[in-house]
Amino acid sequence: MSFLEKNKIYYCRFLRPVAKLKKSNFATIMKKATRRKFTPEFKAKVAIEALKEKTTLAELSEKFEVSSILISRWKKEFITNSAAAFSDGVMSEERYQREKDKLHAKIGELEMQLDFAKRVSRKLGIPMPAED
Repeated sequence: MSFLEKNKIYYCRFLRPVAKLKKSNFATIMKKATRRKFTPEFKAKVAIEALKEKTTLAELSEKFEVSSILISRWKKEFITNSAAAFSDGVMSEERYQREKDKLHAKIGELEMQLDFAKRVSRKLGIPMPAED
């Protein structure tokens, strides 16, 4: 009989002790260990609560069933990205020009590939679909 069986304590992922369980319950817990996904709205709600500082991170962690590390990370992310809420959404002229040049280069590249494909298909006798 192993140490875990003797003490009736079973371990989940990362060796965190789980309450005293029967073996059958342990198997179902191991199967249910999936990664949760949180919506941006939920993250913002938790971050705002953390910014208010009316409660501790441990209390917020218990309330929202999220680790305190995640709450701290979301709070920091919320603070760093808060300036975007007040920006007018307009690109700078330099950034616009770079994006435009990049897209023009991509169009040229795709046109060259299409011309090559047309030439090769004509030589091989493969019919091309009619252009609109």
